Amino acid sequence: MQPTTTILTRVVIPGVESEQLRAQQIGSNLFVVASVPFVDTTLALGDIVECVLVGGAFHVDRVVVRGGASTVRVLPEDESPHEIAATLLAFGCRVELGPGGMLAASIGADCPREGIAEWLGGLAEQGAIQLAPGYMA
Repeated sequence: MQPTTTILTRVVIPGVESEQLRAQQIGSNLFVVASVPFVDTTLALGDIVECVLVGGAFHVDRVVVRGGASTVRVLPEDESPHEIAATLLAFGCRVELGPGGMLAASIGADCPREGIAEWLGGLAEQGAIQLAPGYMA
């Protein structure tokens, strides 16, 4: 696996200025997003972004090529985040666990998107989870 570096992306959320993401550098200012965004809803895992260097840190300037993945954020209410993560992993998603049991899942182009959306929607209707979409391909 190629080493990663940290890139910063601006977010429009009160009290939050930016989100740190892991990325693989593929050119002088080009990076492939290597982590699932929790806060930024404009980026997804696998996107190729162009960054500018500001104060020694790389900041996302624009998306050059979309990677084809969608992102969904899940906050379990009743169910264990590990059970939900295991199911998403079985569907072929990449899942990251965040603070408070929040999950961020990358739904790749080869994953059964409609089935995942239906399953998560059902859990949200039952009150078992809170669901928030991120970037949708």
